[in-house]
Amino acid sequence: MIYTIIVMGSIYGTENAISAFLFSSFLLKIRKNNINNIFFYCDGVLNGNKMFYIAKDEHNLIDSWYYLSKEFSINLNICSSAAYRRGVIDDDMALDLGFLHGNLHSAFKLTGLGTLVKSIFSSDRVVQF
Repeated sequence: MIYTIIVMGSIYGTENAISAFLFSSFLLKIRKNNINNIFFYCDGVLNGNKMFYIAKDEHNLIDSWYYLSKEFSINLNICSSAAYRRGVIDDDMALDLGFLHGNLHSAFKLTGLGTLVKSIFSSDRVVQF
């Protein structure tokens, strides 16, 4: 079964992002399923902000997404429009705006809704958190 996962919840304030992570981890670890794409939309784009301060006694969800993407070669795609509206920018956009660096974590990639649509069409299931 091929899944597309849509994450719409922020890293803080809701359980959406951690639920999406746990669900995705489970699917991949049982090895009977494949995740085509994990797409972050609306407040979900904040999961890709590397400037969040995470206390040492809290779970670092941003790093967890990173390790999941590396271990299973999963694309972590972020809607560029939603990201820009919420201040999540890559290094290229940062330079255009006069900043030295962006705050987009290296594990995440800015993409458009077209990426999500293609992923949905090639998936058996779409799960939104």
